[in-house]
Amino acid sequence: MQINSNPLSLFDFIGNQERTDEVLENLAERSKKDVVSGLHAFEAGLNLNEFEETLKQIENGEISVDLPTIENYFSFNQNKLESALSSLQRNFDLEPPLEVTVEDGGLQVLEHEDKDRIQQYLDRDESLNKLITQTSKLSQFVEWAQAKEQAATFKEEGMSESELVDFLKSARTVVTETNRLYVSNEASLFDSEEQTKGLIDKYTVKKEVVN
Repeated sequence: MQINSNPLSLFDFIGNQERTDEVLENLAERSKKDVVSGLHAFEAGLNLNEFEETLKQIENGEISVDLPTIENYFSFNQNKLESALSSLQRNFDLEPPLEVTVEDGGLQVLEHEDKDRIQQYLDRDESLNKLITQTSKLSQFVEWAQAKEQAATFKEEGMSESELVDFLKSARTVVTETNRLYVSNEASLFDSEEQTKGLIDKYTVKKEVVN
C-alpha cells in the first residue's frame, strides 16, 4: 500500500464544505500565531536594543512584521518622544535647536549652550535614552521597509537589475549609518526620515530620463 505523505490542500476537499471551512480556519489561526509571534520577537529585539539582529531576522523572514506595523510602532513612539522632549524643554528652559547623535554607544549632545547639563541628564535618564534610541531605529526600519516595497514596484516597472541594486544599496545605508535627532520649537525630526522618499524621487527621475 502506498502512503501519500504530501500535505492536504483545499483542492482535496472540493465538495466537502465542512472540511474546507476547517482548513481555512486552521490556516487563519496559524497565520494569526505567526503575526503575534513576529510582533513579540520584534518588540523583544527593540527592548533589548538588539537592532542589527532584529533587522537581520526581518530580512531573513524569521520575524514576520509588515511596513504598516513598523510605521504604527514608530508613530506611537514618536508621540511619546514629542511629549518627553517638551517636558525636557520646559524643565530645563532649553532654547532650541538641539541636536543629538544616536549611536550604539549611546546619545551625544552636539553644540549647545547647555550641552553638558543636557548630556548629564540624558546619561542619567535611562527611560528617555531608551525611547530616543528605539524611536531612531524604528525610523530607520520604516525607511528600509519603504525602500524594499518601492524596489518591488521598480522591478515590476522594468528597472534594470543594476539600477535596483544601486537603489537598494543606497537605501540600506539609512539603517547602518549614525542617526541624528533634531529638536526645534515646532517638532522633533530624525535625520533618517524622508531619506527613502528622496531616493525614490531621484531614481524615478533617472528612469523617466532614460525612457
